[in-house]
Amino acid sequence: MKYIIAIVQTGLLTLLCCTYGQAATVYKTVDEDGVVSFSDAKPVSDGPVETLKINAQEASPGSAEQEEQRMKDMRETTDRMAADRMAREKQRDELRQQQPQP
Repeated sequence: MKYIIAIVQTGLLTLLCCTYGQAATVYKTVDEDGVVSFSDAKPVSDGPVETLKINAQEASPGSAEQEEQRMKDMRETTDRMAADRMAREKQRDELRQQQPQP
């Protein structure tokens, strides 16, 4: 359970950190077989290269509070799901104990 919470929190923190003020140049290439590739490094091939500029949106003033509320909501959901799972496991154990032994 703690492992799942840690993964969710790490993922959200990573997502949160990666979205602020990010801008990137992405290179799109198509090889002779028609396979499309995207890269952050300029390709060395002689084929046509399309350069894409990707700008992340700036965070709105209320976004820190919104993210904090989202994290709180996710923690509550995770805790509720864990409690539900524990209740189901307890119920299964009780049913197993009620079954006659062979």
